[in-house]
Amino acid sequence: MLLDGLSSSHPISQEVERATDIDRVFDWIAYKKGAALIRMLANVMGQSLFQKGLNDYLLSHMYGNAARDDLWSKLSQAMRSEGRDIDIGGMMDRWTLQMGYPVITISKNQSEQLFTHYITVSQEHFLYGQEVRNNYSSLWQVPLTVAVGNASTVGLETLIWINNRTETHRIGAMDDKTWLLGNINQTGYFRVNYDLQNWKLLIQQLHDNHQTISVGNRAGLIDDTFNLAR
Repeated sequence: MLLDGLSSSHPISQEVERATDIDRVFDWIAYKKGAALIRMLANVMGQSLFQKGLNDYLLSHMYGNAARDDLWSKLSQAMRSEGRDIDIGGMMDRWTLQMGYPVITISKNQSEQLFTHYITVSQEHFLYGQEVRNNYSSLWQVPLTVAVGNASTVGLETLIWINNRTETHRIGAMDDKTWLLGNINQTGYFRVNYDLQNWKLLIQQLHDNHQTISVGNRAGLIDDTFNLAR
């Protein structure tokens, strides 16, 4: 994600007009980011459903040519076969036709209802260097997984779709001692930031009993923290 966080990055999908363009197009970003996006998509769909769509795609275009839209179409068909109407092409075009990736900021807000909490989620283009970050207005369709935790346990993850610059979502009952954790197991190709109070709760949790948060999620917190601070 380091190279893709620079203003010199480029989208995965690019037009090739000359043979000399091939070396430019198939670089680290194309291969590494491409693999990360496929992992994110497989996690959203579920491994078995993703495998079904991929098999249909390979069988349909065996011994022939295919484009990215052909893959998205077969994966969307696999989703619809299970009653899940998600436009895979519309989602993935945001990730493959735009450079870079977003940083998702999660803030916990208590509503007027005593036992119900909402979170405010915002996205912006993540770039190293604040002076260039504001020059980009890209938006992504982000499959954000969120879990609520406390001193002894982490709850089941919830999938939230983020499509706009800022959104509010209902999570459920929380109190002042519960914390939020986003991008569970680092399956999403984006960074996560939190409001200051949530960071303090996470730090306290790691200090008191770090094993409550899994190794993968602890690694994600460290990675996001260091890169957000750059």
